[in-house]
Amino acid sequence: MPIVGITVVSKEIDRFGSTITILKKTKVYSDYGDVTETSNTTASTVAVINALSSSDKEVQEGTYQTQDKRFFLKPDEDIGPGYYIVHNNLTYKIEENPQKHELQDTVYVIECIGKRVY
Repeated sequence: MPIVGITVVSKEIDRFGSTITILKKTKVYSDYGDVTETSNTTASTVAVINALSSSDKEVQEGTYQTQDKRFFLKPDEDIGPGYYIVHNNLTYKIEENPQKHELQDTVYVIECIGKRVY
C-alpha cells in the first residue's frame, strides 16, 4: 500500500499548478521520406511549473537555458520526447524522456523539461 495516495499528489498539482496544453504532433512519411500526413492531438491539463535558473545543473551543463521550464505533471499524463507544452502562449518542446518519480513501485509525479521554441 502506498505511503501517500496518488490522489493527494494530484490534488496538490491541481491546487498549485497552472493550466497547460500538451500537444502531440504526428507525421506519416512516404517510402521516399516525404511527409504525407500530419495530425495534432491536444490535451488540456494542469502542471506545476518552475523556471530554470543559472544555478540548475542542466543550465550549467549547457543542455538547457534559463528561459526553459521544468514541468511536474500528474502520473497519468501522456507525455514523451517530441511532445510540446503550451503555457502562457509560449511553446516548449520535450526533447528527453520524462522522469517518473516513484515510491514503492508507484509513480507519483512526472517531471520533464521543456526547451523554449521560438
